[in-house]
Amino acid sequence: MHGVRRVTNVVRNRPLSRRAIFCGAALASKFGALAFVIPIVIVGLLRGPWKQRLAFAGLVILFGGLPYAEAYARTKNPVFSRSSMRNSIRRFTTTTTELRNPRYITPLTWKTPYEVTFHSSKYLEAQDGSIGFAYFYLLPLALLGLRRRDAWIYFAVAVIGFTATFSGQSYLR
Repeated sequence: MHGVRRVTNVVRNRPLSRRAIFCGAALASKFGALAFVIPIVIVGLLRGPWKQRLAFAGLVILFGGLPYAEAYARTKNPVFSRSSMRNSIRRFTTTTTELRNPRYITPLTWKTPYEVTFHSSKYLEAQDGSIGFAYFYLLPLALLGLRRRDAWIYFAVAVIGFTATFSGQSYLR
């Protein structure tokens, strides 16, 4: 019972445990979230006492690793769980088929935020301006959030993650 109290005291650091659970959930839902999760996990592992860092890593692995562990147990491949998907990937990799959609390969420039907002059809199967409302609605809230102490770190993670994923495939989904 005494050991359980220690673990619950370590996990009681609510902001840290929330970050770990959200990072794990992002990894569990999409492998591409790795570009955003890795910097957040690095920041989380650099702060606090070692017990909190260990609990942080454990929560990320617990929440993020379950789908990959199940896929590995069933198919011996943690990333592509279904055999049909594995076969199609194997077929793609043995040929010269490009896995990226050529319609959505555009360079990242200083005009990109404007283009994404008002010319969304270049980056998504949607009408122009379809992503714009979300940006104009969320931008003031994000700027207000930058007054918090840790917000700049997460802003940098968002910019780096967006740049890393958008430079490979400029698709807004």
